[in-house]
Amino acid sequence: MNKLPNIKPPWDKKPGGSLSKRFANHFKELRDEKGLSLRKCAKAIGVSVAYLSRIENGYVYPVPEWICRSLSSKLNTDENQLMALGGRVRQEVIESIIKNPGRKF
Repeated sequence: MNKLPNIKPPWDKKPGGSLSKRFANHFKELRDEKGLSLRKCAKAIGVSVAYLSRIENGYVYPVPEWICRSLSSKLNTDENQLMALGGRVRQEVIESIIKNPGRKF
């Protein structure tokens, strides 16, 4: 009897590696907590189910800023945290760092 090899998801080969996995896991957890299907969530933020599935499975990274904002609003979660996990830093944070280079955030 031939057994198929135990193949793990290729997280390291995805654009964000383990970072995309962290975003994907966090997003799926939030979506499940709210009881939203992938289809309903995609419709609510205006993207295709296929595209949102690619995000949830770590194939799109960094996650577009507008999607992070839309998801944080729809899932009622901290926008900054979702942006950070999604590989995005808000423009205000960048400007603040430039203006105050020695400040710790």
